[in-house]
Amino acid sequence: MKETDYDFPSSTEVPAQPSATRTEDIDFLMEHLNNPNIDLDKSYLASIHSIETDVQGEKIYAYDRIQSERLSLNPTTIDDESPYPEVRAAVSSVDDPLMPVNTFRMWFLGLLATILVSGLNQIFSLRYPSVFITGIVVQLIALPAGKLLERILPTTRFNTFGYLWSFNPNPFTIKEHVCITVMANVVVGGAYATDVILTQRVFYGQQLSFGYQIMITLSSQLIGYSMAGILRQFVVWPSSMIWPGALVSSALFNTLHKNYGKRDH
Repeated sequence: MKETDYDFPSSTEVPAQPSATRTEDIDFLMEHLNNPNIDLDKSYLASIHSIETDVQGEKIYAYDRIQSERLSLNPTTIDDESPYPEVRAAVSSVDDPLMPVNTFRMWFLGLLATILVSGLNQIFSLRYPSVFITGIVVQLIALPAGKLLERILPTTRFNTFGYLWSFNPNPFTIKEHVCITVMANVVVGGAYATDVILTQRVFYGQQLSFGYQIMITLSSQLIGYSMAGILRQFVVWPSSMIWPGALVSSALFNTLHKNYGKRDH
């Protein structure tokens, strides 16, 4: 394309700032520029050209020929809603920040599920045929267990160092349910360090101290969690990282809490 096709701003003329809607379009394009799940040419931006100039040492961007199907959309809707229909169908875009999460019920059921699932899976992993308890089992059991605690636990409020808390502060919420399931899902696969410990004891006859076993297990697990935290910006935060398995769990959470206790007539 020839250089004369563009109307370049002069070195002393600062181009007009793009409108808020155009800025939204540019941000959306840059966010999904390398997204293999969206065809930007057909679905969102028909054409976009940016011209970079340098005026008094500052970068100025002039945008030309912006055509978008998103011009009529509300910017708030654009920010809150996912561009993927599969995600919009499974994940709610509405959040209640006042919904309690750090409750006694969540910690009690989460720790109980973690201990039982990890212990049983570790024991049965040494047997053949083995029995494996998956996270879906905890996800289905946690809801009636949480509703049971909601009925039987006292609602008395306590004041501990200025912090008000209760064993039963409110109806069992979806956020408590999610935290319990996440805690159980973390341990369903067990710790790979246990294979190292078993190999040393069974095949090499080494007598290992309790401290060594704890430290090698914690170190290997913490390395994995550290790598997961570092890679969040690449495999979690980008909107192109859909993770279909998480969509299934999210849809099940919403369905269970929407229809729990209701009967078909």
